[in-house]
Amino acid sequence: MEKNNNNKTTACYLNHLSLMDSLKGYASPKSKLTTLIKSGEMIRIKRNLYLPGNESDYSVMTLANIIFGPSYISFETALSYYNLIPEKVYSVLSATYKKNKNKTFKTPVGNFAYKYINPFIYPYGIRRIVEGGHAFLIADPEKALCDTLSKITGVRSIEQFEALLFDDLRINRSILQSMDVKFISLLAPLYKKNTIRLLDQYIKKRT
Repeated sequence: MEKNNNNKTTACYLNHLSLMDSLKGYASPKSKLTTLIKSGEMIRIKRNLYLPGNESDYSVMTLANIIFGPSYISFETALSYYNLIPEKVYSVLSATYKKNKNKTFKTPVGNFAYKYINPFIYPYGIRRIVEGGHAFLIADPEKALCDTLSKITGVRSIEQFEALLFDDLRINRSILQSMDVKFISLLAPLYKKNTIRLLDQYIKKRT
């Protein structure tokens, strides 16, 4: 699914090569880049990724995809995006299958965290959205909920599971009921997690 609100031009997400090319008129492009960063005219997001210092038209969602990949936005960030949870999430949380470990990047424009998921699960339930000219990959609501629940342990019964959903995560009941039951049933055995099995059971009983 692609959501395109307008045709606004995307921000300048710059890599080191393009910057060096734009600064090739200086005697020392590397020294000039250092000066630009110190003066705030250029923002270093991470190695090989920069934003112009006066650039306000950028998307942290798009940056999340660029900073570390392959990845897609998921977990509580995606749940908040779809209004499945009421809380605002301050770090942008993404899923990745790379290197079998979690990673965190603290940048001048925000914090970005990446949680490992099984590569066999990765390709399912990802959509591309365009907002304000900025494209990003994000989990479908069902996939975002499954990703989130897959990281939670110690839930043994349906009663405990309901408390987790509605007391701890504060999941929106009406949106939960509108989820694709068949898709959740497809995902459930791939995760091999008790919380996802309980989600599958819960959704089936209440539809």
